[in-house]
Amino acid sequence: MKICKSAFLLIIASVACFAETDKKDQLLLEKIEFFYLDSNPITAQQIIKDSLDLKCIDNFFYFFVALAKEHPKEVIKWLADAQVKFEQHPALIEALHLGGLEGEAVQLALKAHWHAQKIMPLGNKVQPFLNIPVGFPGSIPCMCSHFYVSGDARYGKKIIDILELTQQQVKNPEELKELKEQVKAVLQVLVFKHDRIYRLCLQEAKTRKGDVQVALNRILQELHEWHKKPFSKQEGIFKAVIVATDDLNFEKEWENLPAMDGPFCKAISSIPYPRNNTAVKIFILFTGCELDKDLNAHVTYDMEIFDPQGSKIGESHNAPAIQRKLPSRFFFQKADHSAGLVFDASDEKDEDPYSPGTYIIKATLKDHIGKKDLKLSTTLELLPEHPTKED
Repeated sequence: MKICKSAFLLIIASVACFAETDKKDQLLLEKIEFFYLDSNPITAQQIIKDSLDLKCIDNFFYFFVALAKEHPKEVIKWLADAQVKFEQHPALIEALHLGGLEGEAVQLALKAHWHAQKIMPLGNKVQPFLNIPVGFPGSIPCMCSHFYVSGDARYGKKIIDILELTQQQVKNPEELKELKEQVKAVLQVLVFKHDRIYRLCLQEAKTRKGDVQVALNRILQELHEWHKKPFSKQEGIFKAVIVATDDLNFEKEWENLPAMDGPFCKAISSIPYPRNNTAVKIFILFTGCELDKDLNAHVTYDMEIFDPQGSKIGESHNAPAIQRKLPSRFFFQKADHSAGLVFDASDEKDEDPYSPGTYIIKATLKDHIGKKDLKLSTTLELLPEHPTKED
């Protein structure tokens, strides 16, 4: 699936799994969708540059409407710095108008030699989108884009309001049904990817009535059911696992994964007796930690490693797992600090070789915001030494 070809399809693409999307397209969509987390000039200019390079800037109409509304003093400079040629992108002039920059839109239209009849409406003040009646054409991508830029959950509430529409308001029953199905599909992914929308839906599911309440509860139930599957150890939705791997590139690969990709890792439960020095990295992967009102997570862990005789051979306390902003508690996370074992294959007699047998790794993962602890454990077997032909 290439970058979307219409403003409406933007929201469908931006909540899809991206399985077939080119990496550059995917990274651009992620920058747009999570812009509110770090809405700085560098990110804004990179979005503009990337969308120009990919020849899809006009597809993000509602994003630029929202950008104009939330950053009216900066947006013109960002576009100018990216050397946007407005005469080639009239939709951007319209977007600036709808975002509240009427005077700027008029000036740009004059420079682009628009006909006077097209310029005159650009001077009209536009009502804020939160005040516009529910279900106007393009309302779903419009509200999503405003949320992506502002992080304001009230735009999510306007999306939920569409589920309240009746046949008195939308005469065509098929059109009404399709619109509500689109809303459910969008909400289904927004609650997973954005904690503010997840919290909104938890709240709205308690206060809405009838079919809307049923729909919200179903969306939340399906999310929670899906979230149970990856890890077996959990405290509520806080879940984790210890993974031992001899894939020493895993950390580097993890940093390059797009936000929606899962924790791919070659886990091992045993290793051959080392004839060369063998390193094993130990990671904690987790999901479901609580976020504060500003979307900050704070998780640490304690870890102990025991050899086959029960002696402690390694430990760490209050090791950092994560302490930063996250868009969603449901994304998989890798603890920032990792542990490791190096099995030394030294032939020197005064060296104590590692003993074959089962090594036990225990950890306590602590969610400081959610006030939850998870006790974790796993094992790693060092297989016995087998003589070679040379022996």
